[in-house]
Amino acid sequence: MPKDKTRTPEAALGQPSDEHATMCGQLRVPYLSWSFKELRQLREIPQDADEQVPFFFALIQRRLPDLTLEQFEEACGPVDIQGWFTAVNGGGDQGNA
Repeated sequence: MPKDKTRTPEAALGQPSDEHATMCGQLRVPYLSWSFKELRQLREIPQDADEQVPFFFALIQRRLPDLTLEQFEEACGPVDIQGWFTAVNGGGDQGNA
């Protein structure tokens, strides 16, 4: 039986878990529960594609703190971001690493 990613020591400490990661394009993004701030922000995902890049970059950068915007843009496209977002929200395992 797979280990529940929400019950790991990392999850309890609010730290990204490399054991449970999801691919976003070429990036392997460690699992990290949504923060309260992120949950509020997720209620109003920007509709404009130009605004979505920095929005999702901020979500992923919390999980990969050394990632730059340039690296993010090179490694991920809109389809990759949507796949990652769907996978981390329980919409499938297509992005699991």
